[in-house]
Amino acid sequence: MRYLSYRDIDKIAGEVLRHYGYAGEALEPTDVCRLAVESLGFGVEYATLSDDGSVLGLTAFAPTSCMVWRNGKPRLLSIPAGLILVDESLCHRDCVGRERFTIAHECGHQLLHGTDFARTFQAPVSIDAAESFVARRTLVTTNDWLEWQANTMSAALLMPQYQMPKAVKEFAGKDRIVSEHGCITYSEGKGINEIAEFYGVSYTALTIRLKQLGLLTGTCHVQHMLDIQYSEV
Repeated sequence: MRYLSYRDIDKIAGEVLRHYGYAGEALEPTDVCRLAVESLGFGVEYATLSDDGSVLGLTAFAPTSCMVWRNGKPRLLSIPAGLILVDESLCHRDCVGRERFTIAHECGHQLLHGTDFARTFQAPVSIDAAESFVARRTLVTTNDWLEWQANTMSAALLMPQYQMPKAVKEFAGKDRIVSEHGCITYSEGKGINEIAEFYGVSYTALTIRLKQLGLLTGTCHVQHMLDIQYSEV
C-alpha cells in the first residue's frame, strides 16, 4: 500500500481532471457520474445496500458478489470489476452532496487501490463519518489509511485544488477567509454556502477542504448558514 499525502493525492486528482477535460480556466463543478462512467470506465448502479441504511456505497476491484436488499429481503448480487454501487436512498434530491461524495469516494478507491489489493470491495459506513474522516490526525490500521485516501481523493475530485482559490475570490470576495473567535462576516458565510451549492458538496466537506488548502483559517465550527455567528450585518 502506498502512503500518500494530501499533496500526492491532489496531484493525482489534478492529473485525472486535466486528462479528462476538467482543467479549464472557468469554475466548473465536476460531473462525477460522467467522470466515473464515460472517462474512467467504471459502472455506476443503484441498489439497497443494507437493511439499516449504514452502507452508502461500495466498489468491486475484481468480479465478486455482495448482499443487497430487495423488498426487505437479502439477495446475493454478482458484480463485475469496476462497478460502483450506490445506495438507492441517495437518489433523493436532498442527498445530492452525499451521492456525489459517495461516487467520488469509490472512484478514489478504484484509482488509488484497485491494482494494489485483493480485497474485492470497500464500503464506508456513512458519508457523515467519511467527511469528518478527511480531517483525522490519527490513522492506525491499513483500513484507516484506505478510507482516508479515498475520502481525500473524493474531496480533491469534487473541490479541485486549482479552482478553490478562484471560487473563494468569486463567491466570498476574498483571497482567504479568516475566522476570528469563531466568527466570519455575513458575506463570507454566504460565499461559503454558495460555493458548497455550486460544487454540490456539503458545507462541512467544503470547510474542511478550505482549511486543508489554507483558504479558511481560524476556528470556524459551522455546519450550516444558520449556525454562522456573523461579525457584521
